[in-house]
Order: sequence, then C-alpha cells, then structure tokens
Amino acid sequence: MAHRAQETAAPEGLAETAHTERIGVAQDRLGDFVHGSLLQNIVMADRKAGILFTLVSAALLFLFTRVPEALAEPAGILWALVVALLVLSAGCAFTAIFPRIRTEGDALIFWGAMARHQSRESYIAEVCRQSPDEIALRKLAYCHDLACICARKYRLLRVAMVSAAAGLLLFLAFLTLGVPSTLQDGVRSLLW
Repeated sequence: MAHRAQETAAPEGLAETAHTERIGVAQDRLGDFVHGSLLQNIVMADRKAGILFTLVSAALLFLFTRVPEALAEPAGILWALVVALLVLSAGCAFTAIFPRIRTEGDALIFWGAMARHQSRESYIAEVCRQSPDEIALRKLAYCHDLACICARKYRLLRVAMVSAAAGLLLFLAFLTLGVPSTLQDGVRSLLW
C-alpha cells in the first residue's frame, strides 16, 4: 500500500490546529482501531449504567414502600441516607446513558450533520471532494470527540457505582434494622 505523503490544509472545524504533518497509513489505521475501541467502551459503559440503573431503581421502589414512620429516628435517618445515595446513583447512571443532544458536528462523520444533507448523493459528493488526508484528519478528530464522550460516561458511571455500593450496603443495614419484623408479619399472615 502506498504511503500518503501529501500535505493538506486543515479540514473545516480543525482550523485551530495547523496540520503540517503528513497522514500515513499507520495514522489512518490507528484512527480505525481507536474508533472501534472507543465505540466498544461506550457501549460497555451504557450497558453497565443500564444494569445499575435497573438494580438501583428496584431498591428504591422497595424502599419507598417501606418509609419509616419517624424519619428522625435512626431507622429513618438511615432510610433517608440510603435513598439519597441510591437517587444519586440512579441519576448518574441515567445521565451516562442519556444521549447527548448536539446539533453541530463534522458533516462528513457526525450522524446528525450527515442527516442534514439534502440527499444521499449530496453526502456522497461531499465525501468524494475530500482528499484521503482530509478524511483521515477528520476521523482522528472524531476519535478525540468520542474519547471525550467515553471519559464523561465513565466518570458518571464511577460516581454511580460508588454511591450504589455505599447505598446498597446501607440498604442491607436498613433491612436488618427495620424491615424484618414487617416481613415476618407479612409471611405469617400469608401462612396462617
């Protein structure tokens, strides 16, 4: 495969980074590898956040059916702390999954900008007007955008997981303090 060694002007949107470097096959392949890796990590973060959101939501539903009568007592304070931690976890997990609303982006790569082309032919013509180096530069810039998205998702997921772990441990403490007698009464009424 021939090494692409032509100099290229910075694509639109990349003007602040004056590229005098030459884009070669290795940089192009790196862009493909990094793109695939980032997409896998984003999907994994979304799945983990979705599972965590479901688990935490179930625990919250259970807790809201067991609101202590006196919130100022130890069981009530513990209940409120558990709820606060689990709500924080659910909020961070949901935010990690929720799609970012963005209207601008590279018209060559970003799906939202691609869809604004008048037709398929218009999009294809735009792609064909670009040199291989311009396409490779745009792909590398898009990889950076994806890396920022991935980092944001994992920051939110980390907060969600830590607060869920603390909340679920305290949830178990809450169960041992306040709920067993209620559950025992419920089981007795079913059996007798």
